[in-house]
Amino acid sequence: MPSGKQIAVIAAGFLLIIIMVLSVIIPMISGLGTNPLVNVEGIYEYSGGWTKINSNGTVWLPRGNGTYLIYFRNLNCPACQQFDPIWSQYFKDYLFKSPYKITPVEVVCTYFSGNCQDPSAKALFSAFENALGQYFGTPYLVLISNGTFLYFSFPPTDSTGAYSAQLLNQTISSILYEHLHPQTNTTTPSTNTTSS
Repeated sequence: MPSGKQIAVIAAGFLLIIIMVLSVIIPMISGLGTNPLVNVEGIYEYSGGWTKINSNGTVWLPRGNGTYLIYFRNLNCPACQQFDPIWSQYFKDYLFKSPYKITPVEVVCTYFSGNCQDPSAKALFSAFENALGQYFGTPYLVLISNGTFLYFSFPPTDSTGAYSAQLLNQTISSILYEHLHPQTNTTTPSTNTTSS
């Protein structure tokens, strides 16, 4: 029969093994769910949680109606790592309060199509690399509403070159407002009321 000390050592060993297993599993799981950032290669659409999209290595784009904000993100990109906290703040503080019902999408590769094991993400990265050439890099945002490309560029920056969740929200909101509420070319005649 083992002594109390031996039982304590065995229990501590089991606890250590459980902690080690969880330290691997939790980061993998945290790449999905409600976390604003997905840390696993692929294309992910958020609808109450992240769902991986499998396009079987073909170019995926949203089809039909709806508004999508797509974030092209490289895990090994220093600029993405600078933008990630801004995306997270936008995701948590602004995205779901928007009246435009924006669906966030993340396209994640390790480093562009050249270092991407997920065939769906690789195909979409490759399509944008080929279409935009030197004008494509990451972080990169694409805003599509009802099948129309409204914005495809780097995230907006302020006059100092810094990213801001508030500026991102203002930019996306104003683009959507202009798209969904186009101004008419009719002008209202002004009335001049002067008294004599």
